[in-house]
Amino acid sequence: GGAFVTNAMSATSDEEDNVFLGGYLAPFRQALGLWVEEWDVLPPVSPCSVRFNDQTTVKADMICDLIHLEHATVLANYSTNKFYDGTPAITANQYGQGQAFFAGTYLDQAGMTVLGDQLVAAAGLTQTYQATDHSDGVELSHRVSQDYRYDFLINTTNQPKSYHYDAADDARDLLTDQPVKAGETQLAPYAVQIIQSKN
Repeated sequence: GGAFVTNAMSATSDEEDNVFLGGYLAPFRQALGLWVEEWDVLPPVSPCSVRFNDQTTVKADMICDLIHLEHATVLANYSTNKFYDGTPAITANQYGQGQAFFAGTYLDQAGMTVLGDQLVAAAGLTQTYQATDHSDGVELSHRVSQDYRYDFLINTTNQPKSYHYDAADDARDLLTDQPVKAGETQLAPYAVQIIQSKN
């Protein structure tokens, strides 16, 4: 099984802009274990928060889906002065051999970090990259072949960035053909690293 992650405003219409019958998220209803009745559009002067089960509170922005659970479990609830206070904001659902996650709102950076950490743990992944105070704007994705793992690090900003990378002993930057050592590393503005290591 795999992990499926989606968020607010997903699966509302098809490729020809026709709204799906059966409610919002209708194509994913079984996988997500929920349905969405409606959404609240947040004006800039009307903030909303999301509280995770560990009591971490983060900011929600723009849209708040009104979620009705069928099989999903709650990872976080809305914390607001609106009528949907305490209702689900972020959920997880076991589906077949995999899991499906739904964020019914757009989270701030702190919220994305909390959710991202939970997704990494739920998927049983190992983290080779650790955020630092200066790593905002650094993206990491990886691919795995039969023999190798490839980590793609991209600095999407016009500022130098640092990050902590837990490199394997044989890690090598394919673009410079230089070895990569574990620890804090610098990325120049708009720089890319492709790091290869054996599985």
